[in-house]
Amino acid sequence: MSTYNFIEVFDRDGVRWIVFNRPEKLNAFNRGLMEEVISALGDGDFWAVVFTGKGKVFSAGIDLGELASSKDSLESGGLFEKLAEMVNAILMLDKPVVIALNGSAYGGGAEFLWLGDFVIAPRDVKIGWPEARWGLIPPFLPALGKYTLGLMRSQYLAYTSGSITAEEAYKNGLITVLVDSVNDLEKTVENILNSLMSNSPEAFKSLKNYFRRIKMDVLAMYGVSELVRLGRDYRVVERAKAFIEAKKYPSYEWG
Repeated sequence: MSTYNFIEVFDRDGVRWIVFNRPEKLNAFNRGLMEEVISALGDGDFWAVVFTGKGKVFSAGIDLGELASSKDSLESGGLFEKLAEMVNAILMLDKPVVIALNGSAYGGGAEFLWLGDFVIAPRDVKIGWPEARWGLIPPFLPALGKYTLGLMRSQYLAYTSGSITAEEAYKNGLITVLVDSVNDLEKTVENILNSLMSNSPEAFKSLKNYFRRIKMDVLAMYGVSELVRLGRDYRVVERAKAFIEAKKYPSYEWG
């Protein structure tokens, strides 16, 4: 197995665990982490995948520090193109994908939840979509949120850079299983995967393809391409740079 710098990878009973390992950066998605995830998905033999993270945050989404260091619009757009590549690699898997939230998820970390077949979360985590604050969009929330949170709630969260609790996400169907503590994640993952083993793997693959078609419908894929387009706007880089240097959120004039 390859050596990784930004993730930890280990196999247990045929299940591959991919652990985001940038807790000091809130497990933000830099190019290196995303490239390593893609590599880990194609390296070795396993029948299911579990994503989790180290620290108190599952992921804060795109790494603003790396975005701020972009030299031009091609480089900043490339960061979001790599994100799209990672998303596609996970969506195209014909294996069960479990997301075990070790902590809160924001931005791309929140969008990541829709890549899973099962999402497990402790009660005390939050899920938020702050993309509009930076001049970006959450690509899946408008398209897939209508199936879980509802269209009006999804609009509100996207427009206002809002967040919800794990309890709300569970009641609306975005989270599959709610647990009391992060310590319950591993056992819950085991129980879910064991429940699959009495069923036909061929039936699972057929169902997986069915659900994939829903997730990759024209609206969702439009959202991904639109995110890449906005990521090429150099004003996004300037906003990220200002935040990194002065911890100052962007301000805008309407009208």
